[in-house]
Amino acid sequence: MGKTDEKIQEYSPFKIGGIFSVIGILFLVIVYGAVTNAECSQVKKNAETTLQFVRSLCRKYDDYRLGNLTRDLQIVINKSRTLSSYVKETQASLEEYTDMQDLTGSCILDADAKVVLRSGQRPLEEKALLKAIRKESNLKSIIQDSRKTYADQIELEGRYYNYALVARTKKPGVILCYDDITRTIADKNELSLGSLLAGDTFEGDAQIIVTDGKTVVGTNVSDLQGLAVDQCPVISAYGQDKVQNDRKLFELRDSGKSWYGKQEFYRSYYLYVFYSDKNVFANRIYYMLIACAGYMVVCVLLANLLEHTRKLRLKHMEKEYHLVSTIASIYEANLLIRLKEDSWEAVVKSERFSEVIDGTRQERC
Repeated sequence: MGKTDEKIQEYSPFKIGGIFSVIGILFLVIVYGAVTNAECSQVKKNAETTLQFVRSLCRKYDDYRLGNLTRDLQIVINKSRTLSSYVKETQASLEEYTDMQDLTGSCILDADAKVVLRSGQRPLEEKALLKAIRKESNLKSIIQDSRKTYADQIELEGRYYNYALVARTKKPGVILCYDDITRTIADKNELSLGSLLAGDTFEGDAQIIVTDGKTVVGTNVSDLQGLAVDQCPVISAYGQDKVQNDRKLFELRDSGKSWYGKQEFYRSYYLYVFYSDKNVFANRIYYMLIACAGYMVVCVLLANLLEHTRKLRLKHMEKEYHLVSTIASIYEANLLIRLKEDSWEAVVKSERFSEVIDGTRQERC
């Protein structure tokens, strides 16, 4: 048992409890940090998987939209060519053709890009459309080369138009046909990123936000759909919307809540994935409780071990005491002689032996 047992005896229960408490606090801090890092790493993996899915969704939607746009623009081009080739350039014929083809409006422009004839019920919108078209080089290019055609989709004051430009066949100039497709784009039943993401649930209850830099064009949070970027609570809390690719997990706070997420720029979209801290660290409390319970079990076992060691030490000391007492009852005296120091000491002595020793000492004196 030796020195180790002697050291054990020196520590009181309060000291041992203090040591266990300090070690326990350090242990729990380490466990807390390890679990937090593990949870964050898991969220990074989940976020990357979710972003990968959203990227594929955006790509498929762009392909779908491009296919529809190409088809719709080709329809407007065909209507413009028919107007140029087969319809008389009179007001009545132009109005009849515009109504028959279900166009929002049509115009015949001369070589100076001035309106010769027009048909449509929205002159102000047509004026704004013509103003935007005249700024482009395509109009002049078609006037100079009648073989060229041009078609595109444009947004003006919150409304969307498909339009086509073809050259006049009989005189220099351009034929313009346009169609307002705002209702089609705003139709809730029309396929969009908003409809593709609406109601979807992802691992960890991830909240998905897709913006075009101005508005939220897709999300699985119904309250955020269609909001302007600066009105979106989570994005505005981050402080900026236009960001470069960032693979790091970031933390933000909004209305007293913490969120963890990732963002990246893909094609013309800004993608955001957010997780509530309650979902990110949902299991941390359980791991902490398990660690605390495990440490308490270890402490109880160590305390029992120390108590058992102390009892063994006491038994050993008791045996030594009984051994010394037994030896003392047999002999008159037990002397401890130190040869190097030329001295001795009476460990056990009887009264008679004490008288003899005292008498000897007096004679020497």
